[in-house]
Amino acid sequence: TMPVGGCRQLECKELLYVPEIRPVGKMVVEWPLSIIGTRFATGENVYLIKPLVDDSLPFLCKFEAAEFAKLAINAYLASSITIANALQDAAYELGVDYSMIERVLRQEPRIGKGAFVQAGLGFGGSCLPKDLRGLCRQIGPSLFGLLGDWNEHRIERTVQRIEKLLGGSLEGKRICQLGLTFKPGSDCLTDSKSLELKDALLDRGANIRRHDPYIYPDPPLNPKPGDYDLFILATPHPEYYQLWQHLPSEKKFCPWSNPFGSV
Repeated sequence: TMPVGGCRQLECKELLYVPEIRPVGKMVVEWPLSIIGTRFATGENVYLIKPLVDDSLPFLCKFEAAEFAKLAINAYLASSITIANALQDAAYELGVDYSMIERVLRQEPRIGKGAFVQAGLGFGGSCLPKDLRGLCRQIGPSLFGLLGDWNEHRIERTVQRIEKLLGGSLEGKRICQLGLTFKPGSDCLTDSKSLELKDALLDRGANIRRHDPYIYPDPPLNPKPGDYDLFILATPHPEYYQLWQHLPSEKKFCPWSNPFGSV
């Protein structure tokens, strides 16, 4: 990610800027966004990437538009995630199962099946928080700053729900937390809300056993339900699917709506 205006400050005539977006749950991408930033929005430097692409070249624009395109996508995704989480909180207060609401939202054609309407612990990782902060530094106070503030308080609201579930206090409670990375299928801990949740639970006096197949694969996880007061599915890695199905429902807490994508 580059700040808007960053490429133009580099003293390099043969420069193209190709912003890259990795889809959720994937750490490898075949080709980045279909946009290329150039100094003059003309095609004189396209020969630099011509051997790497087919005849359908991405469209050209000035550096600033390509830089902002990456920031705009991540700001929009952060907005969608925050709205989904706020809707889940509202549903919880009203006694409504948000997972059903998620299904309805995906069926609305103006929203769509691929929309970010799954609620969870908040956005994290190496892109969305960083890009949102960078955008706010460039444009000053805005809605995007409020998104970041709201996201920062997401863990506290989740901890309050867990406390209520366990009788009002976490002191001495035995909790098995499944998942530490910021999203399923990833080994990235950068700005991970699951990691933040673990620390918050420890601060409240809980005894935590943490597990993540991408971070701590050994020893193999084979927990006995009687050994814990609660199991928390903090990051719904696909490796947890079978285990989660067989745990007693009264000992499970999952902040994610439709955690394994069954929508």
